Amino acid sequence: MNKKIFILYSLFFILYAGTAFSVVVEKTAETAAIAKNLALQEARRIELAAVLARQVGASDARRLATEISASDLANLVDSTVIEDEKSSGVAYSANVTTEFDKAALNEWLGNRGIQSAAEPAVAAGRAQVMFSAAGGLNGWAAIMRASRAAGADLKITGIRGGEVSATVRDSARYAFVSEMRAAGVSVSGEYGALTINQGVGYEY
Repeated sequence: MNKKIFILYSLFFILYAGTAFSVVVEKTAETAAIAKNLALQEARRIELAAVLARQVGASDARRLATEISASDLANLVDSTVIEDEKSSGVAYSANVTTEFDKAALNEWLGNRGIQSAAEPAVAAGRAQVMFSAAGGLNGWAAIMRASRAAGADLKITGIRGGEVSATVRDSARYAFVSEMRAAGVSVSGEYGALTINQGVGYEY
């Protein structure tokens, strides 16, 4: 992944959306170089917390942004824009805008069991289905047969690691569960999100 740092000395304002935020930071340290490094780290943590707050709430977002290692944080960054940069012998300040890499961010979230930033909410009239990818093509075929038989219109909404998320028509959820169980597959969560057990899934 290419990392990009742009140093801008102008009043041009750059707007970002989705996975980017701007923050003004100021730090003092033994040298201006150390102060700059600390300022960039702080800016990125503040901006990461702002992104994560959409997924986990402000309190947990601040905790995650504080706990993440410097190396993991660097891996989430796609680009950094630095404006109005000022430094002296021991101080540094700037307006920092960080654009996070969406794929890297979603992988990091998924490794912590958090819904990815790019994963859409379940649409009205649909029921969520979760299953493992371990079942390969045979497992996927069984799920699709059950979907067709029940008129459930199963649609994949995301694949994260070995887990697949999908939706089915809410009106057909009970028929879908019945078809899966008739095929010898265990399904739980009849009154909430459905979970297909026993390693049935999609090979990719």
